[in-house]
Amino acid sequence: MNYNVMNKNKLINKKLTCIKTGFKAKIINYYELNNVSYVKINIMMKFENRDFQVLKTCCVDEIEDQFNYF
Repeated sequence: MNYNVMNKNKLINKKLTCIKTGFKAKIINYYELNNVSYVKINIMMKFENRDFQVLKTCCVDEIEDQFNYF
């Protein structure tokens, strides 16, 4: 198994909490582009009795700056 596959398996479905807002999030996809690893994150937000789903893409290196793992 190569490094990229191991990284993908390690990150997919990882549960997160947004540092700024406290909203729950989950990594739903992992991919590489131009030798940079990215993840797509699904953030579930609530505002005035409504639920919102926000999709965010960020570099793997930036996850810990924006989210906490739980």
